Amino acid sequence: MSYTEFCFFMIRLVTLGSFLTAAFVLSLEAMQIYFKFAKRPAFLAKLFHFKTLRILLHSAAAAIVITYVYACFIEPHWLEISRHKIETEKLQNTSFRIVQITDTHCERRAVLEERLVSEVRRLKPDIVVFTGDACNIGKYAAKQHFRDIFNNIDPPLGIYGCEGNWSFDTRKLFEQAGIDPLFNESRTIEKDGETLQIYGADFQNPNLERLSKLNEASFRLFLYHSPDLIESIPPESAELYLAGHTHGGQIALPFYGAIITFSKFGKKYEEGMFERAGVQMYVCRGVGLDGGGVIKARFLARPELAVFDIVPKDN
Repeated sequence: MSYTEFCFFMIRLVTLGSFLTAAFVLSLEAMQIYFKFAKRPAFLAKLFHFKTLRILLHSAAAAIVITYVYACFIEPHWLEISRHKIETEKLQNTSFRIVQITDTHCERRAVLEERLVSEVRRLKPDIVVFTGDACNIGKYAAKQHFRDIFNNIDPPLGIYGCEGNWSFDTRKLFEQAGIDPLFNESRTIEKDGETLQIYGADFQNPNLERLSKLNEASFRLFLYHSPDLIESIPPESAELYLAGHTHGGQIALPFYGAIITFSKFGKKYEEGMFERAGVQMYVCRGVGLDGGGVIKARFLARPELAVFDIVPKDN
């Protein structure tokens, strides 16, 4: 059994155990109410005699129910907007605001899609980038939810995207959504006479040699679905590397963080800002819920929309 399979097994086991515990406690409570009006069996009399045990059992059941409701129905809808200021000597008299959307994992039923549209409009970005995993299923409804997000935002300098590991005719879907697909391709974007270059790598066959050939005089933005290339890309080949994929674990533990990240580096780059070999990397938790066998919930890993203001360095 691999580490990933083991984690999935343990998540399912803990979830099942939690529900059985809660059901057991509620059953005991029901029996206690019933036997107030009937003769109570000896084993129940002994069990209910231990008041501390009853309190502990009831507290555990309440905690399980509250955690389940929060993780399934509250946190997945509680969007966090993170803001990051990136200073660079590559810009002199202008700035770029970039909004990163990642891991939407659209399905038949919408979750945060409408909220994303209103928030992106409010943030007024110059550029929007999408770093993969559009849909969990290839059904029309899921694809339409994805198209509705990007067809209803119109950043002046465009929308650019790379594919993820959940792929359903990605290039065609991107084009329908108004996203410029970058599959080992780059684009040069100009604003006020200054330039920014975006390079998006193919998820299955990333070409890092092309990344190293970008214009060093421009601010270079690298898009790849996961953080797994951070230790492979040429040093100082990009100023900023944007990734998703990990979901911040989606289910995290207090004081420990992500249980599983689907990254080859495990928890090393589970979420947030990192720097290696002259490249800054940001790993965004994304906004959707994984389409695998894990429970459709988020716990201590809120959905995230990331905003980057690329500004001239203050000398």
